Amino acid sequence: VKSRKPHRAAPPLSSATVGEMPVMLDVPLDGNISVEPRMAGPAGHQLVFTFDRPVNSVGTITALTPDSQPAGALSHVIQGNVVIVTLTNLIAEQFRATVAIQGINGVDSAAVTIGFLPGDVNASGRVTAADLIGLKGKINSGQLITSGSNFLFDINLDGVIGNTDVTAVKARSERMIP
Repeated sequence: VKSRKPHRAAPPLSSATVGEMPVMLDVPLDGNISVEPRMAGPAGHQLVFTFDRPVNSVGTITALTPDSQPAGALSHVIQGNVVIVTLTNLIAEQFRATVAIQGINGVDSAAVTIGFLPGDVNASGRVTAADLIGLKGKINSGQLITSGSNFLFDINLDGVIGNTDVTAVKARSERMIP
C-alpha cells in the first residue's frame, strides 16, 4: 500500500469507500473534502476510481487547483472496471485539487476533490496538536506496523509508524489547506 495509497471512487456517483480512505465524489472545490495525510510516495499519489461496469476508454483526465492551474503531471491505467489515476510532480505539499475523468466509455464522467496535507491525520484541513496526539496514541498502543486500520498515520510511507512520522507532523504544525 505504500506506493499506491489508493483512494476509491465509485461513480456514478456516490461517496466512495476504500478500505483505506473514503473520498467524496463531486464535491465543490471550496467545500468539505477528503484529505490525504501522507507524503507522496515514489509513484506519487494514486486515486483508484472503481466503477460498476467495465471501462473500455476514457477521454480527458485533469487535476486542477482552485485557480484552474494543473496540480501536477497525470497518467492513468484502465484495469477492468477500475481507472487508476497517478498524480506526480505536485505543485505543493498543501493544496486541494479536483481530479476529473471525462468521457468514461464515451459518456460518463467522475470527479473527486481532495486535499493534500501531510500530517493532517484527522482530516481537519490543518495540522494541529490533535494530529500529533493521535499519532503518538498509535505508537504508545504498539500499533507500529502499517495495517488496514492505521495506515494513515504512516506519514512518510516507510511501513512503520514511529518517530520519523512524529517529526514529519511536528515540522508541518499549523499548516493548512487553503
